Amino acid sequence: MHRLQNGRQLSKRQAADRTTAALPQWDGLITWARDWWYDGGEDTDPGRADGVHTFVHEISSTILASEAAANAGLSR
Repeated sequence: MHRLQNGRQLSKRQAADRTTAALPQWDGLITWARDWWYDGGEDTDPGRADGVHTFVHEISSTILASEAAANAGLSR
């Protein structure tokens, strides 16, 4: 998300911190994912697949809609 919005890559920890500030409704999921990653989470952990899927879908849709609107404004 931050790479697309700001043109630069952040560490997972930095991205998690900034995303929880920007999207507080996703704080629980983002914090879980950050902690899972830095605590050496295993791919076999039960995780939160449904929540991750919803998050990715929502954020991707928002970014794509924003880009489409920006591109539409450029083509006028």
